[in-house]
Amino acid sequence: MSGKFSPGRIAQSGVRFYRGIPGPIRVLSAGALINRAGGFVSALLALILAVRGISAPDIGIALAASAGFTIAGAWLGGTLTSRLGSRRVIVTAMIGSALVTPALIPASPFPLTVAIVCLIALLNRAYVPAASTMVGSLSTPAQRVQMFSVFQLAFNIGAAGGFAVAGFLLTHSLTALLLADAGTSACFAIAALRLPAGAPAPLPGPRVTDGQTRSKVRHDVRYLVFLAGVALVALAYTQYNGPVPVAFRDHHYNLELLGYLFSANAIAVIVFQLPLSYLTRRLPVRVPLALGGLLIGGAYLPLLAGFTVPLLAVSMALWTAGEIVYAPTAPTVAAQMSNARSHGSYQGALDVARTAGRAVGPSLGVFAYSAGTSVPWWGCGAAGLAATCLFVTAVRPGRSQRTGDESARRLVDGVRPGAEGT
Repeated sequence: MSGKFSPGRIAQSGVRFYRGIPGPIRVLSAGALINRAGGFVSALLALILAVRGISAPDIGIALAASAGFTIAGAWLGGTLTSRLGSRRVIVTAMIGSALVTPALIPASPFPLTVAIVCLIALLNRAYVPAASTMVGSLSTPAQRVQMFSVFQLAFNIGAAGGFAVAGFLLTHSLTALLLADAGTSACFAIAALRLPAGAPAPLPGPRVTDGQTRSKVRHDVRYLVFLAGVALVALAYTQYNGPVPVAFRDHHYNLELLGYLFSANAIAVIVFQLPLSYLTRRLPVRVPLALGGLLIGGAYLPLLAGFTVPLLAVSMALWTAGEIVYAPTAPTVAAQMSNARSHGSYQGALDVARTAGRAVGPSLGVFAYSAGTSVPWWGCGAAGLAATCLFVTAVRPGRSQRTGDESARRLVDGVRPGAEGT
C-alpha cells in the first residue's frame, strides 16, 4: 500500500505529533490516565457504601454531600492554581487523596464516613482546574483544541480501563480497591513533581482585545454567559444517568443494552476525538462549541418519536458526536478568555459550572420524567438551543487571542509550547 495513507506515513505522522506534544502535557496526560483508572471511590461511591451495609437513604445523603464537595473542589482548585501554580495544587491534592482514601478501609460511624468521602471528593476534583490551566498555558491558541483532546483522551482511556478493574476488585476485596485508588493518586503526585514549577507571572494590567479581559470571573459578563451555557450542556448531558435508565426500566429493556450503548460511546470518543480535533482546530472556537451544545441537547429529541432501540441508537450517536466536538473546546475557550493572572480561576469556574450541571441534571431529569415522559426530552432540546445561543453571544471572534499567546509564553515558569519542560 502506498500514498499518503500508507501505514508508514501514518506511523511517521503519529510519531511527529507525539513529539510535538509539550513534555509537561505528556506527564499530565499519563498521570490523569493512571489516576482516572484508579478513581474508584468517586466512580463507585454508591456501590462501595452499599457493600458496607449503609442504608439507601444514608447513601443518598452521602452522594449529595459528595456532590457539594466536588463543586467546592473545582472552585478551590481554580482559586489556588491562580495563587500557587498548577504543580503545587496537583501534587498537594493527589498526596492528600492518597493519604485520606485508606481511611475508608476500617468501618467507621456514618458521619465520619461521610466526612472522609467528602474530603476525597474535594481533593480529587481540585486537580482538574490546575491540570486544565497547565494544558492551556503550554499550548499556543492554534494547539489548544488538540492538546485538550490529548489530555481528555488519556482521561477517557483511564476511565474505560478503570471500570473493568473496579468490577473485579469490588467483588473480591474492598480493601484492595481502596488501596489501589490511593496508589494511583500517589503515582500521579510523583509524576506531577516533574512538571514545571512557578505561579503565574503578574501582568502590568488588563489587556484589551475584543472587549476587556478581566482578572476576575465575576467581572467578566461574557464569560459568565458562557458558563451558563456550559451548565445547561452539562445538565442535558447527564440525562443518560437519570431519566434514560428510568425509561429503560419502564419499557422493560434489558439494562445490559444501556451498558453496551455506554461502551460504544466510550470507544467512539477514544477513537475519534483526537483525529477530529485536526478539523475543529481550524474553526473559530465558537463553531464546535455551539455545534456540540446543539448536538448534546438535541440528541434527546428523537426519543419524542418513541423510546425504541433504533431511536436510542440515533440519540446516542448524536450525543457522542456532540461530546467529541464540545469537550476539548470548552477549556480552550476558558484559556482564551483569561489572562495569565486568571487562567486558574477561569478554569476553576468552568469546572464548577460543569460539575454543578452534572450534579443536578439526573435528579432534575427524573423529576421531569415523573411529570411527563416527554418532558425531559423537550427540556434537553431547549437547553441545547439556549446554550448554543449563549455561546454565540459570549464567544466572539478575536476575544483574548493576544492574551492567550502571552499566557502561553509566561504562565508556567517560562516554559514554551513544544519544550519538554521535564
